[in-house]
Amino acid sequence: MALLNKFRNFFLILIFFSFVHKANAQAITAPENLTAESTSQTEIVLAWDDNNKNKTYYEVERSIGNENNFEVIALLSTKASTYTDKNLTANTTYYYRIHAVIKRIFGQSAAYSNIANATTLPNPPAAPTDLKVATSWQTEINISWKDNADNEEGFKLERSEKNNSNFVEIATFQPNTVSYNDKNLKSNTTYFYRIRSFNAGGNSNFSEQGSATTYQYQPTITPIPDPPAIYENSDTQKITLTGISDGGDGGQLITITATSSNLELMPNPQIVYSSPANTAKLRYRTNRNKFGTSTITVTVTDNGPSDGPVKNSVSQSFKITVLELNDPPTLNAISNPTPIFENSETQTIPLSGITAGPEEDQTITITATSSNPDLIPNPVISYTSPQGTGTLSYKPVANKTGKATIIVTLKDNGPSTDPHQNTLKRKFDVTVLWVNKAPTLDAIADPAPVQHTSGQQTVSLTVFLQVLMMIRN
Repeated sequence: MALLNKFRNFFLILIFFSFVHKANAQAITAPENLTAESTSQTEIVLAWDDNNKNKTYYEVERSIGNENNFEVIALLSTKASTYTDKNLTANTTYYYRIHAVIKRIFGQSAAYSNIANATTLPNPPAAPTDLKVATSWQTEINISWKDNADNEEGFKLERSEKNNSNFVEIATFQPNTVSYNDKNLKSNTTYFYRIRSFNAGGNSNFSEQGSATTYQYQPTITPIPDPPAIYENSDTQKITLTGISDGGDGGQLITITATSSNLELMPNPQIVYSSPANTAKLRYRTNRNKFGTSTITVTVTDNGPSDGPVKNSVSQSFKITVLELNDPPTLNAISNPTPIFENSETQTIPLSGITAGPEEDQTITITATSSNPDLIPNPVISYTSPQGTGTLSYKPVANKTGKATIIVTLKDNGPSTDPHQNTLKRKFDVTVLWVNKAPTLDAIADPAPVQHTSGQQTVSLTVFLQVLMMIRN
């Protein structure tokens, strides 16, 4: 009987160990496909395949920064296939493994799952500051900012046109970027900007806002070459202005003005123009008897804003040269003097109105010639330049009668090439009349004495008769 009991006990022990071995063998099947996913700065979500029906619970183990220091952090029910690890440190890598556990018998447990790791999200980067916005051209604005973060993955720039309430993201940048040139903008338009940094942990706050207005396009006009020189007292001159525009803004009203730097020479020119034509006419005329140079400045202005580096006007200048015209000298007309008789004394005629010409101070010389020097020799001129008067004297040749044309010539010392004139001629006629002289009789000598009884005596007489004759003009 004792032997039978020993046999029975031994048999029961074999059955027990067989049961334990079977249970432990079933517990060795580990969870599969363990994954770890970071969902925030403080949480990681674990998930796995629950493929063991004999487990009694799960153990979740974790190691921080490496795979060498696993510690149990949670015991989960048999139905669990996910686990959220909370209260973690941002931007830190955690390693995980899981195994299913049957009630431990003699220290045995299931094999571990695969190891999975995840890094908690970093904290959002610090916001950029010191945003600066400056216009650089009609279609470009420069933006710069201060990078205050050391963990950004980049920057996001937003822009709003004409107001600060409709921002749209226009560009993203690599880490450590601190400037951007925004191109292809509208001219004469205000743009608002703001920027923020970002990383996997999210976006920073926005920087302060900045704004700038693009420049308007400057009006245009083609450079104006200097026109050919003209002489004083010329007729009205015309120049065609071309290449006129508002510069590309479109639709702006254009006005054109012109000014003269020498108003004594010429007044401000006249402009004939109708916006938005691309050509105009400029007309000018010099003041009478004036010569010299004047710089003409033509200014094209549109009705855009006038402040900023790019103005709403543009100017082109050219020079007008007016050459001196040597006006002829002047002398009042000389009337024909009253006819004189032959053998008259010297005659004197006053000369007046003598000048070198309007606005001129040249030296004047005066000469006179006779068309009939046998009657009237060339007259004598008494004159000192620049006096306004002088005299002309002449005396007829003795016992000569007739008519002579006297030509008085004034000459200044200016140029005489066309269209200059440096001489003036005046003429008048001198008439010399014949004189009716008394008849003559030679002296009669006393005849020789005669007797009273002498007959008729004859005495010879020599007579010379001059008859007054009028010479008609």
